[in-house]
Amino acid sequence: MADVVLRLRYRTGQAPARPHGRVAERTFFTSSPDDLIAVTHAGALPIGPSPQGVPALTEPAVRNAFMLAGKLSDEQGHIIGLVTELEVVLPDSDLAAGRLRNRTLWTFFLPGRGAIAFDEREQQDDFVTTVIRPVLQTGQPWTGDLDLSTTVPGSASIVAGTGEFAGITGTGRETGHLTGLDPIAHTLTGTSGVQLQYRLPR
Repeated sequence: MADVVLRLRYRTGQAPARPHGRVAERTFFTSSPDDLIAVTHAGALPIGPSPQGVPALTEPAVRNAFMLAGKLSDEQGHIIGLVTELEVVLPDSDLAAGRLRNRTLWTFFLPGRGAIAFDEREQQDDFVTTVIRPVLQTGQPWTGDLDLSTTVPGSASIVAGTGEFAGITGTGRETGHLTGLDPIAHTLTGTSGVQLQYRLPR
């Protein structure tokens, strides 16, 4: 089984600065293929689990979850930290009907500086209808050019920060651009971005 690999990039080429008392904006990106450490789920998706040997999330308490862990890179490709993405499929999802709703928690960890936790609800119907469902039905790779904006309006917030980011507040949104999914290689090709608007206390 081929690995699914995602690279996380920081648009400005540097980690977030401390915008004391004012709102700042920063965007983290994921792109394939490079810096993924691991990805796993219950086994029904045509992406991962990877690397080979990573356990699937088959237990009842976690079978609706998705987990990703990777390295965090800046614009020049320098590793500046680590990231995790944890998702749970919500009860109003129905893949057969083209409906996928998630609750998602991202954690951006910058060693020696601190971490930021970002929580959101996602609506991924376009991803399911255009990419996932055709691939599952045919078993054939999908190629295309799909832009996504998955964050449900009003659902996103920065929920915690540590170190330099203690007391952080704000919101954000997740976007994506996909160009391929190969169910045989278990490879997703594209980019995702998490754009944060935040404020730190004085």
